[in-house]
Amino acid sequence: MTKVDFRKLMLKDIEGHEVPTDISKPLGNMMYMQGLNIDECELGRDIYHQGKVELKEKDMEVVKRFANNFSFIMRQAVLAAVGETNQ
Repeated sequence: MTKVDFRKLMLKDIEGHEVPTDISKPLGNMMYMQGLNIDECELGRDIYHQGKVELKEKDMEVVKRFANNFSFIMRQAVLAAVGETNQ
């Protein structure tokens, strides 16, 4: 399992500086509203309310799937947070 704090994801700004960014609300809400099953909805709710969550391998795959709805820069930060190296 991997702990990820979606309230403090590091995004790189245009000058290359890392900027902590909170995406727990938009990600959690999207997952809750568009989840394909109760587990995905509950994971979205946990991310929304807690921000910092412990993810199992199957949870990381769900987060990666939903990250595809974000812009490239935000998606890169999510993938890095869940340990995806092929960004």
